[in-house]
Amino acid sequence: MKILNFFKKSNNDKVSLEVDEKTYDHNLLAVYLAYEVAKADGEIDEGEFKILKQSIEIAVEDIDDINQILDQIDSYSKNSVSLYDLITEINDTFDKNDKHVLIKSLWDIAYATNGLDKYEDALIRKITDLLNIKNIDMLRLKDEANPNNL
Repeated sequence: MKILNFFKKSNNDKVSLEVDEKTYDHNLLAVYLAYEVAKADGEIDEGEFKILKQSIEIAVEDIDDINQILDQIDSYSKNSVSLYDLITEINDTFDKNDKHVLIKSLWDIAYATNGLDKYEDALIRKITDLLNIKNIDMLRLKDEANPNNL
């Protein structure tokens, strides 16, 4: 099954694994990328799980089981070879502001632990580059997410 099928919206806005229309739930795309960032350092800690679960609650209306969605995301993550399809979809459908909000949320996930891990930092920088976001904007978003700057 192609990974993007998981992120398609169904008519009732619930998560659907099989949908014919090509309308993607941008919030779930963001949650998936956040999951990838959270696990970039080899583990997802309690703070990162908390933010991921909050993101899923926002992304999916009438959610019955957040852990089920996390399990599905984890399964797709383990079977995924690249983020190419996701990045292409985001570049095709997100405007500049949407991309900035996405990158800011990824920095929030990365800072949810006791500090920014070099692998999380590297992955976000790579995603930022693939989304054609200027380096100065990426640094501003990173600075906004840094809890030490509050």
